[in-house]
Amino acid sequence: MGRPINTIKTILLSLVATSVVSFAGEQMAPNRFAPFGWWETAADSVGAIHLKGWAVDAQSPNPVAVQVLVNGQVLETIWANLPRPDVERAYGMGSLRGFNATIPSSPGTHQVCLSMRNVYGGANVSLGCRQLTVVNQAPFGWWESAVAEKEAVRIKGWAVDFDSFEPVTVLVHIGNQRTEMLADLPRPDVERAFGMGDLRGFNATISAPPGTHQVCLTLENIPAGPNVSLGCTNLTVEAIKPVWPGASNTGVPPGTKLTVHEGDLKITQNNTVIDSMEIRGLVRIEAKNVLIKNSRITGRLLNSPLSLIYVNGPNYSVTVQDSELYAKHPSPYISGIIGWNFTLERVNIHNVIDQVHVIGDNVLVKDSWLHSNLHYKDDPFHSDGSHDDNIQIQQGNNIRIIHNTLTSSHTASVIVTQDTGVVSNLLIEKNHISNGACSLNLAEKSRGTLKGFVLRDNVFTRTQVYAGCAALVDSTSVPLLSLSNNTWVDGSPISITRR
Repeated sequence: MGRPINTIKTILLSLVATSVVSFAGEQMAPNRFAPFGWWETAADSVGAIHLKGWAVDAQSPNPVAVQVLVNGQVLETIWANLPRPDVERAYGMGSLRGFNATIPSSPGTHQVCLSMRNVYGGANVSLGCRQLTVVNQAPFGWWESAVAEKEAVRIKGWAVDFDSFEPVTVLVHIGNQRTEMLADLPRPDVERAFGMGDLRGFNATISAPPGTHQVCLTLENIPAGPNVSLGCTNLTVEAIKPVWPGASNTGVPPGTKLTVHEGDLKITQNNTVIDSMEIRGLVRIEAKNVLIKNSRITGRLLNSPLSLIYVNGPNYSVTVQDSELYAKHPSPYISGIIGWNFTLERVNIHNVIDQVHVIGDNVLVKDSWLHSNLHYKDDPFHSDGSHDDNIQIQQGNNIRIIHNTLTSSHTASVIVTQDTGVVSNLLIEKNHISNGACSLNLAEKSRGTLKGFVLRDNVFTRTQVYAGCAALVDSTSVPLLSLSNNTWVDGSPISITRR
């Protein structure tokens, strides 16, 4: 009677595990519990090492882990888990015992060793070592076009690296500015020519400051090695001319049908929305979170100082959007809006004495057009004529004036008086500012130095009563101002006039 087949396999495995196995001139010491296998092929290629073989551990049905060591360092661990029916027929430990891997590697000659991990402890078992030389091919490509646009540069071309099917990284230097992009757009023509896939194109628009710049393109080498230049060219980038608030982008949107409300309007309900109305009177806000939009407020006849909109207390608030405020009945008594806790966005205010009159905290005036101030030589409040301003700030904190057109005032585009209290944390940014005796008039009076005032990126016209007086500031407050990039329309910097 013969032995059972499982007994035969056990004897065979024992014999193999205890035999002396040699490879590449190295011997593995006999060990009946150690894994065993065979490194069949090792090939160097462009940017990678190719390894093929099999491994078995008689103590486990699971795949064997094979460590790949390059120059003594573990580069990667691969698993012997690919079908190998020949190994199954020989050792009866299942067919998933093969490995066949391509591992990226840096260029050069390397000592490559394989080591099988012992499943149940003990020393790992070497499959030997070989000397392999990995070569690297430089990427290549074509820079087809470079076009200067408004504050941008458009770059187009393609790039290929035979070392990888991954997209090539293209480094774009515009002066001192560096940008990375991938050559990953469809280019079937490049695929037909080189057979590395069609996602090899690049076509990008990159922001750039105005001026003449050297533009250079460089291809990043995969996986290593020196990068490759596609050359340089000089391009002159033009500035984008800003679109300032005016008749075309403020006020009631064209085509809006307005419902007329005759007389004054007092709002006392929180979260009230006024939409598409023409209010032929004054609006008084005595509620929170009121919204007025797509509307026109024209006022009425007056014989005492009032405003088209009045926020009647620090606990109330209003936002006005895409609306127009003007005095249908002009007089020296009328202003645009007075109060605190209000926001104006894309609002057209004209034909009033002061368009905006701030008497408290939390005010935002943005993307609005303040113009065509009323001015009276015989003003009941001033013997020298109306003191009309685009924005007058008597007191308040957190006041922001951003991207507006401020024009036509006789006294100032923005005046800080501190008549009733301290003004702090005032931001004047990205405005187009004209006229006034001095366009900005920032006064301490008896309240002390100005704190938290930021003036940046504003453009001034040379239309002041006092020539060249863009900003008049008390001398003790000038060092406390945060100033940056405030220019005349020709690009030259403004200076601060000290009082």
